[in-house]
Amino acid sequence: MIGQFVDPGNWLTTERLGALTASMTPSSAGLIDAQARSVGLLNSQVRAQAYTLASSDAFLLIACVITGYLLLLVFVKPSTINLRQAGKDVPDRLAFAA
Repeated sequence: MIGQFVDPGNWLTTERLGALTASMTPSSAGLIDAQARSVGLLNSQVRAQAYTLASSDAFLLIACVITGYLLLLVFVKPSTINLRQAGKDVPDRLAFAA
């Protein structure tokens, strides 16, 4: 979704590429080289924004899961089953096999 509006016909993309090309022109061999470098730079910027948003979404998901777990922990009643006592009441199954 980040790169949704990065297309050749969009005026924001054209303006951004023009600004990047203008800043790359003094350190490039020519205009074509500056345009190629500006496209690569715009690609890197979009990728960096996508990684930032993805990590932000991951932290938000982790926070929601932890919050849900804590709410579940607060509202769930403790179990009345005692597993240590239940094991003593069960007859030995090996005694029936003999």
